[in-house]
Amino acid sequence: MTAKRDDGAAFRDWLIDRLRGTRWATEPLSPARARKVAKVLGVQYDLLMEVRADTLIARAREGFRPGGRQEERTTKIKISYPAEIKAEFEEYCESRALTPSSLMRSVLHAYLRGSYEPLQSRSHTWIWKGKAYRFKATYNYKHCTQLRVPHGAKRALQIRARGLGTTPHAIMRALVLETMEGKFGQADLQIVDTLAMYDDETKYFLGTSAR
Repeated sequence: MTAKRDDGAAFRDWLIDRLRGTRWATEPLSPARARKVAKVLGVQYDLLMEVRADTLIARAREGFRPGGRQEERTTKIKISYPAEIKAEFEEYCESRALTPSSLMRSVLHAYLRGSYEPLQSRSHTWIWKGKAYRFKATYNYKHCTQLRVPHGAKRALQIRARGLGTTPHAIMRALVLETMEGKFGQADLQIVDTLAMYDDETKYFLGTSAR
């Protein structure tokens, strides 16, 4: 009986870990909507509400203030690509069953939490499969990926970029390339939604020059 209880507790903990960092842990939901979501996800309603409550408490400790529209609490980061690389990146994201914005938001969160720096973070050119792509960046929605992130996360990226003597876009470009090359953001990557990121830049690693 003890073994069965231990297995049940372990499975419950696994479910909780899976729910944390998803949109369902933070997205505003009415009780009726939450019950429908729990049914679709195949989890108990009480478990979903427990995760949501724990997430709200954790976010409050990190300085997140609930209320207001998401657009007012967040900002955008845009990545502009050459057409060939954008097409390959979209195929890569599809192979992982993720949208480009979901993947790169999660990659950015992982990058900001650690001290790793991609090799091409100081480059101002897209270099893919041995070919250099020179093009004029355009932020038309057809030619770029837009990530909605907390203001603190964007500030953290800007601070990291200044410390490296580069630009935020150069870092994002390098992260896209290293993710496609399998050097970063792989199986252990935690997929996060916007509100699971930190709105306080000091929660992230800001580089040795910022310490």
